[in-house]
Amino acid sequence: MDSSIIAFQAYRSLQEELSALAENIFYNLRQDGLRPSREILVIVLGSFFEAMRLETNVTRFLMEQGIDIFIPNANDCNILKPEKDNRNPNKFWCEGGVTL
Repeated sequence: MDSSIIAFQAYRSLQEELSALAENIFYNLRQDGLRPSREILVIVLGSFFEAMRLETNVTRFLMEQGIDIFIPNANDCNILKPEKDNRNPNKFWCEGGVTL
């Protein structure tokens, strides 16, 4: 049995990677019984602009799959780009949403 805390997997395309991400989240929710807002966190890496673009792709894809998401600072789930005047800088999770 592998005792690694973190496992890395390479994918041939972004679409393949996003599909695997959604499948793993569904598995975590249905099989493992994890709570999306408190026990699942998706971390997007890259340079600032690259990470912002990737975060947008990931959030849109997950929402298309029926997975609620949360971007810190937003006031609610499934808000991709919180408006400047409608941000909550102390909010890091939203009930029912996977935080990115």
